[in-house]
Amino acid sequence: MSQKKGRRVPPPTPQEIRRRKVATVESTDERAWEEIEDSRMLDGHVIAAGTMRNSQSGEWHTWVSLYGNDITSWYVGNDEPTARAMVVAIKELFSNWRGTQDDLDSMDALLEVAHEQSTNPRATLPDDQVREIIASIASMDAHKN
Repeated sequence: MSQKKGRRVPPPTPQEIRRRKVATVESTDERAWEEIEDSRMLDGHVIAAGTMRNSQSGEWHTWVSLYGNDITSWYVGNDEPTARAMVVAIKELFSNWRGTQDDLDSMDALLEVAHEQSTNPRATLPDDQVREIIASIASMDAHKN
């Protein structure tokens, strides 16, 4: 599996989302990731994925969340159809996910394609847009329950 973890955010409370108090967790903080897994908003084997246009750069980001409180950007570029196609590929990959080596290889291959097609693979979404995505996932999850 790829060693690139991308940008991730710890699970916020609804009050923190409203007050814009969301902090960043370093990818090396394993204890923090265990806590995130314990407090995940999404059920196991459920993902959220979508596209969003960066309010500062105007680039399209394809993002994925495995927990409902983490956001990882896979594709960044000026081409909206490519961003939407990447979301379809992500959903297809995870809809049949079994955790096998083939699945891991497929994810690495898809990430490689996403990075090759990205105009700026290191670009991140502004914090307010990350909070917006997390709040929408939390809202979706609240309506589900």
